[in-house]
Amino acid sequence: MLRSAIGSLRNLTILGVNCNPISSRGLGRPDRAAGQLQALHWLNLAGNEFKALPDEINNLVLDLDRNSFEHVPKSLSDMTSLQVMSMKFNDITSLENDLILGFTGMTKLELRENPLRHKPHHWKGLNFILLGKVNKAEADISDS
Repeated sequence: MLRSAIGSLRNLTILGVNCNPISSRGLGRPDRAAGQLQALHWLNLAGNEFKALPDEINNLVLDLDRNSFEHVPKSLSDMTSLQVMSMKFNDITSLENDLILGFTGMTKLELRENPLRHKPHHWKGLNFILLGKVNKAEADISDS
């Protein structure tokens, strides 16, 4: 039901379905609906149960905070229009070097509050990748 309803909103530019018990499996094939949303430029899927993403999601801003990701999905490196992505508070332990090569248009990759805490030495200059802890002021803002 959700898939078909969203897919018919072709001029939708912002979509927030955060803080729901939604997972990739529960949506079936959400990529079919997402692929029809050509005008969508901001997608908030934070606070759900995602472990993977459909290949056809391609947005300028993507919020995947507080899900169940163990790694950054490879499909994200093919999203040429992706500029900002947040995956805070997941279970990400590593980021493959070949994925980083696909993030040419990205200005911010937010990976704080994951088990991956430190940048390898060869990531020098990749300041758009944020690791470590979120400071208290930022945590208070994101929780509200």
